Amino acid sequence: MNKTGHITERHELDHRLSDGMDVTLLWQPDTRETMISILDGRLGYALEFPVDPASALDAFHHPFAYAPCSGGARSQFVLGTAG
Repeated sequence: MNKTGHITERHELDHRLSDGMDVTLLWQPDTRETMISILDGRLGYALEFPVDPASALDAFHHPFAYAPCSGGARSQFVLGTAG
């Protein structure tokens, strides 16, 4: 959702599934933001966070090196438990 409350379209640039973990590289054209989305079916959690476009491919291959630290203000990026 953008700042005006409208739902915005996101494009999947790449996706991989490895050892029960879904990792997706997303791009949001209206904000030009790139995001990493992680869904871990084994542990039951989901995480999504923005990444610098220049580092997006590396972040896709090594998402936990770019993931925000737990706790503090950055914990807002945790989506919750996976269904």
